[in-house]
Amino acid sequence: DVERVQCDVRNLALEKLLRDGKRHAVSAKHLCGEAADLLLRAMSRCKGIHCYAVATCCHHRCHPATYVNPEFMAMLGISRLEFQAMCKMSSWVCSEMGEHSSATNNACGSPGARGNNPDAPSRDTSGDSAATRLFRNAAQKLSQAEKKRVGAMCKLIIDGGRIAFLRRLGYNCTLVRYVPEEVTVENALLCGRLST
Repeated sequence: DVERVQCDVRNLALEKLLRDGKRHAVSAKHLCGEAADLLLRAMSRCKGIHCYAVATCCHHRCHPATYVNPEFMAMLGISRLEFQAMCKMSSWVCSEMGEHSSATNNACGSPGARGNNPDAPSRDTSGDSAATRLFRNAAQKLSQAEKKRVGAMCKLIIDGGRIAFLRRLGYNCTLVRYVPEEVTVENALLCGRLST
């Protein structure tokens, strides 16, 4: 059976959808920024998810309050403020101008938006201006080619923390590119299955 669920991922109670004794698969595409982290947290509360394929994107929309593996960043020596700046820098891979287009921002909402959910928790944004200063300072010092490389590295580090999180849950995990970069640079897919 296939059951498609459409809801705000903040409100997803995945454990209520699973049937006892059954093997389940999770598939999600275009989980913008923190939505990927919210889904991975929902998966962590469940037994019976056998495999998954989760396409991440819009890493510039991640936030330290919802990121699934802050311990991974701390282990790398990346502070909360540096993480916020790194999220912003991840957008450099997506645009020659070093910013996501207004179409992307309109599709994903503005950074820090609570979407259509008035009950969504508000975030501490006190570090946002300091992170923006770090972002702008780095942007002034780098060429476009360097920005693109840095943006790609930032996306890999963010997804690397997600991979480490999934492995702690007992899943094997691989990051694959599911379409060529000429189609989209937002082509990262976390996939794997429960280790046996």
